[in-house]
Amino acid sequence: MTTHALARPGMLALALAIAGTDPVGAAELSFISQSNGGIVGIGSDIGCGTGLTETLESAFDGFSVRNGGYTPAVGEVWYAHVLISHPGNPCSGGNYNGVEILPPANTTFAISADYPVFCALYSPGQNLTTIYYRQNQGCPQAPTSGFEGYSFPAYNGAASQPWLIASYAYLELLIPLRSTAPLNGQNLRFRVNPDIGVVGYADVGVLVNGDVVFRDDMDGITLIPDLCTITSCNVAP
Repeated sequence: MTTHALARPGMLALALAIAGTDPVGAAELSFISQSNGGIVGIGSDIGCGTGLTETLESAFDGFSVRNGGYTPAVGEVWYAHVLISHPGNPCSGGNYNGVEILPPANTTFAISADYPVFCALYSPGQNLTTIYYRQNQGCPQAPTSGFEGYSFPAYNGAASQPWLIASYAYLELLIPLRSTAPLNGQNLRFRVNPDIGVVGYADVGVLVNGDVVFRDDMDGITLIPDLCTITSCNVAP
């Protein structure tokens, strides 16, 4: 099996990885164990047909590192991500989620045409992850005000709405950021709200080194969503 990278002019490449393969390209942005936080359970439900209490959703977050371990530098674009799974099987078949990001200190959004927000959705029925990167595809390209941080809702046309995550499905959001000062474990947090009164937080301490990078150009860098390391991926046209 092979790994493919989708390159768009003026934009970092996006890896389309088949499970078990290594990404191509000399320079990569990826999320590995050293840059991901621990998995947290969010809420519980009664399994449809089993009557057993089970975890409703799980989530973890992280920050991108270059070439398997090099932390981002001051002034350089890096990606935060959150991966939310729905292991629970309520009779509703899924849950609507509000998703917010609470960036660490001295960090701002770096969203642009070159560095969009990516939304990766794994459908168990299709056994495929589809990646979106435009708001007219339903993937938000600007934050809105949230309860505690900045909300990144799904879109249906011009209308925003919570993310519907079906039972056994996954959602991964990848959001570009830039830090103006070094970070030594300052907290990156995502707020996940799958039901009324049910809120959980994915947390990770971010490392940004003090080397000042005077460039924005990341052409030739391959961004690898975590879902694309364990499932087949396809980018929406």
